[in-house]
Amino acid sequence: MIFKRGRYSKLLAPFLFGLDLFIIFFLGYFFFDFDEFYKGYKFVFSREKIFYGYLFVVWCVISIFNGFYSIYRYSKLSDLVFKILKQFLSFSLFVFSFIGAFRFLDFKAILTIQYLFFCLILISSFKIISYYLLRKLRILFGGNLRKVVIIGNDIPSGILRIIKNKQLGYNIKKEYKLNAGNHSNNEFEETLLFLSNHKEIDEVFCLIDELSDSQLKELVKLSFKNKFNLKFIPKNKTIFLRKYKVTYFSDYPLLSFKANKIDGSVSYIVKRCFDILFSISILVFIMSWLHPIIWVLIKINSKGPVIFKHTRDGLNYESFECYKYRSLYMDRLDQDYVKKNDSRVTKVGKFLRKTSLDELPQFFNVLKGDMSVVGPRPHMIKYTSKYSKKIDKYDFTFRHNVKPGITGLAQISGFRGEIKSDIDIVNRIKYDIFYIENWSLFFDLKIIFKTVLNAIKGEEKAY
Repeated sequence: MIFKRGRYSKLLAPFLFGLDLFIIFFLGYFFFDFDEFYKGYKFVFSREKIFYGYLFVVWCVISIFNGFYSIYRYSKLSDLVFKILKQFLSFSLFVFSFIGAFRFLDFKAILTIQYLFFCLILISSFKIISYYLLRKLRILFGGNLRKVVIIGNDIPSGILRIIKNKQLGYNIKKEYKLNAGNHSNNEFEETLLFLSNHKEIDEVFCLIDELSDSQLKELVKLSFKNKFNLKFIPKNKTIFLRKYKVTYFSDYPLLSFKANKIDGSVSYIVKRCFDILFSISILVFIMSWLHPIIWVLIKINSKGPVIFKHTRDGLNYESFECYKYRSLYMDRLDQDYVKKNDSRVTKVGKFLRKTSLDELPQFFNVLKGDMSVVGPRPHMIKYTSKYSKKIDKYDFTFRHNVKPGITGLAQISGFRGEIKSDIDIVNRIKYDIFYIENWSLFFDLKIIFKTVLNAIKGEEKAY
């Protein structure tokens, strides 16, 4: 998740976008003559409306693909110039293609070239002026500042030099020099306390290799709670991970959480609406009559509550109470995974676990917002720390970037239940990450369908 802070700087891109469109339309009015009308469609469209409508759509689309308005305070002038040239090369090709395809716009080539040239000059000028103007304003008035905290002992001097450049508008509030494996928990607790009490912090730069797995977990949890952006500084400058967004401070790579497909506002709404509708359907049409039957069977078979609650790690490492039908004897409930022919499992529990019916109460978790129908399965808290030491910390952290699911890609692919060896958890994480990076509603439906088939057939590891 990427958190956007700032009062007025976020308005700069929309302002420049509107200014660029004004320049494109104004120069079009100045250079081109639209006296006649074209009646080649069912409705009457003027040449002017067709042309300007086309320019508007083209400019919007190529701006998105080129990231034309994604210029950051640490971006170099060379990056800005490259984006301008890339934008106008694409824009010019589309303009000439349209004029060539629709002969009713009888524009002379020289006028079109002059139009594009003046568009380039004016838009480039305003963009470069705003780039330097912001830098000067930060020095003169101290505005548009980004409050940051730095964590780590061996921060590259080049990165520190860039952050301390007043033109870029970074305001270092605190520096914590932690040596990996050589500092007490009190030092890190002091860091967390400072971040908790100063919610105005925008970004935290940290050397990820100097943090333990448990410390990284606490830092990630706090970043989502207080909505500050984490910037990880890897020791290996050649590292590149698809699941992380890589930005560069001069020649130094920084890693931050990449906005996955489920993070998008539209995608999130679609997935959440689907979760709610699907869960309500299951609760109304299946659990309404099946729950009383399961309740009676569990009560007859063994003493204890019908619903068992156990604490699991969820989105952003936030713990929650996960519901399941109790399948173990009460005097043998512990926090270990069930093994094959486990004596703790009741007779009714064996059937519930074999058919995955013991997971049905988790649809209440979905309605509460703790879980999703499809997603990475939540681990027991005691195993989170254990597994994180065996898995690349970049992978394990990214897994907690979405809500856990009742079912998931790893489960339907055979990686569920007992962890017999490290390869089981490694493959489970790989499937989870593949799901996050390639999410779609159709993908969810496919996983649900496969889950139902597996429940009917009975899975080998469902014991």
